[in-house]
Amino acid sequence: MMNVNIELLPGGIMPTYATDGSAGLDCYAQWDEQVWWGDVSEIDLGFKIEIPTGHVGLLYIRSGLSKKQLRLVNSVGVIDSDYRGEMKCLLTSDNPDYEWDRFYTISHGERVCQLIIMPYPKVFLNQVETLTTVTDRGEGGFGSTGTY
Repeated sequence: MMNVNIELLPGGIMPTYATDGSAGLDCYAQWDEQVWWGDVSEIDLGFKIEIPTGHVGLLYIRSGLSKKQLRLVNSVGVIDSDYRGEMKCLLTSDNPDYEWDRFYTISHGERVCQLIIMPYPKVFLNQVETLTTVTDRGEGGFGSTGTY
């Protein structure tokens, strides 16, 4: 267990784990917001957080919203340990054929995304002329180990 400092802003709701087995903290919308398809909506999450040094915060869309054809613009939000501003996420939908007409309303208190705080290794890059031995994969990229 790790202690992490958090500052709730007016209208903010404390992030919570939905179950004992949840990896991510559910983050809630601070205000009502409309997400128009084809546009980007900034959703305030109503808190600031002090992510410990050597850790990173990762924001993921909640599966319930992804089922409504909503997604995070940057797929995964990366929050560095030295960031002290308000937590937000950017939502969009590029599917105008979903069951809602032109926009989806995110309601105050609706669970929008999940925050996972994880340690990360600090790496030091060594520039070399060539990399060591060739692997079985080599330079094979997208789909090289099988079909998509």
